[in-house]
Amino acid sequence: MEESGCFYVNLSVESASESMLRSMNRDYTVRQVRDSLEALSRSHISFGASLMFGAPGETLETIAETLCVLDDYRLPLGVWITIGVYLWTDYQDIVAEARRTGFLKDDKELFTGAAYLSPDLPKSYLRDLPEMLWARSGYSVQFNKPSEKWDLIVGTHLLADTVISNGLCRSPKSYRICLRPDPHRRAFERHPFDYLTELQEHACEVKSNPSLWMPWKYRDIIR
Repeated sequence: MEESGCFYVNLSVESASESMLRSMNRDYTVRQVRDSLEALSRSHISFGASLMFGAPGETLETIAETLCVLDDYRLPLGVWITIGVYLWTDYQDIVAEARRTGFLKDDKELFTGAAYLSPDLPKSYLRDLPEMLWARSGYSVQFNKPSEKWDLIVGTHLLADTVISNGLCRSPKSYRICLRPDPHRRAFERHPFDYLTELQEHACEVKSNPSLWMPWKYRDIIR
C-alpha cells in the first residue's frame, strides 16, 4: 500500500471484542484487527480508526475489551467513536432487533433519527462515557442519544430535556453540540419526504451553498 502511494488509512474497526464482532456480523477477528494495526504501525502511512459502541450485546466489558486492544497502539490520526446506532432501514438487522425488543415502537421514528443503545449499558455509565473517552489523547466522540429524554452534563455545559439523537460531538481541537432532532421534526412535520422534495426542487441553490440546506436550516431559507 505504501509503495502504491497510499498516505492515509482509516480502519473501520467498530469493535475489538470477539463477541461484539460476531454480533455485528463483521466477519473478522480481534487477531485480524491487531494484525492490521501492527502492519500500519510498521509503515509510514498515517492512520486512524473508528469504533461504534452500543450495538446489541454491548456491555461495559465489551467496551473495555475494545479500548484495551487500541491502547496497545499509537494511532497518529486518532480514534473516532460513535455511541449509539442510528436506525435507518430494514436492511439493518438491528432494526428487527429494535422492533422485537420494543425499542422501536413506530416506524415513523426511522425518519426522526432514532438511535439504538444496548440495554446492557447502564444510563449512569453512558452519562460518563463521553467524558471518559474525550480524556484519551486523540479520541473524538459522537453520541447519538436514544429516544428517551436525557439530561447530560458535558464539562460545564448542561443539556436539559433534550430529545432523540441530539448528537454530542467533540474532537481534541474543537467542541460542538449538534442539535439534530428537534430541527428534523420541524423539517418532517408535514411529511417525512418534505425535506428531500425541497432539495430536489432547489437543486441549484443546494449545489451553490449546501451548508444552508441542512435539515435544521432549510425552512429558514424557503420562508
